[in-house]
Amino acid sequence: MDLGSALLKMLKTVNRANMPFSYVLFADASANYRIKYILDPQTEIPLKLPFMLTITSIYVFLMLCILFLITLF
Repeated sequence: MDLGSALLKMLKTVNRANMPFSYVLFADASANYRIKYILDPQTEIPLKLPFMLTITSIYVFLMLCILFLITLF
């Protein structure tokens, strides 16, 4: 069982009457990375970008920038 899962279970069992309108949503994986970083600040968190999605996003961004510049002139 991951530390993030244990913390999520602890958060779910806390009395919700103290904070009825405030909620925090976060992914289990991000909680695990945060806990690992707190326990060992020298740890490097791997950055895994999906290659095709990144290229597609950059392409769309550049096309939108070009269209924006064309409409200005």
